[in-house]
Amino acid sequence: MAVTSSAGTMKFNDYHYFDMTTDEKTKTTTHEFSHALGLDHTSGTDDIMQQGKLSITSLSSTDKSSYDEAYDTY
Repeated sequence: MAVTSSAGTMKFNDYHYFDMTTDEKTKTTTHEFSHALGLDHTSGTDDIMQQGKLSITSLSSTDKSSYDEAYDTY
């Protein structure tokens, strides 16, 4: 549905993206933007950085901790 390069460029697959719900778009965009900021996938079931789970639309405590570690704020 989307991919982010190591340079931070985000690309969305229009074929899938435009058929997604608003919540799915929010999750996908936030997830890919987080990759652009340098965050990796996580395994937590409530994490926006968990790959593939489209129902999560807000940052978990683990996501926030990852931002804090990388940037001292979120």
